[in-house]
Amino acid sequence: MLANFREHLMLTKLTPKKFSLEIEKICIEKNLNHLDSVMYYCDKNNMDVETVRKLITKALKQKIEADASILKLIKTKDNGVGKLPI
Repeated sequence: MLANFREHLMLTKLTPKKFSLEIEKICIEKNLNHLDSVMYYCDKNNMDVETVRKLITKALKQKIEADASILKLIKTKDNGVGKLPI
């Protein structure tokens, strides 16, 4: 229950723009791709990945899709159509 309250409190202060900037910062500082940076952020802040779903901007989603494509986690136009479920 406390974790859900903490997540709610964080989300009320965090905007999609601030979240994207934080992810970009993690990418640079930790030398991670965007997908791993989101996972790192969630782990660091004890948040469920599903919680940040509404904070992902269109630009960040495109970067995550590119990372997922490179890692062959989703199909691309080259090898089939694929989209992230966010």
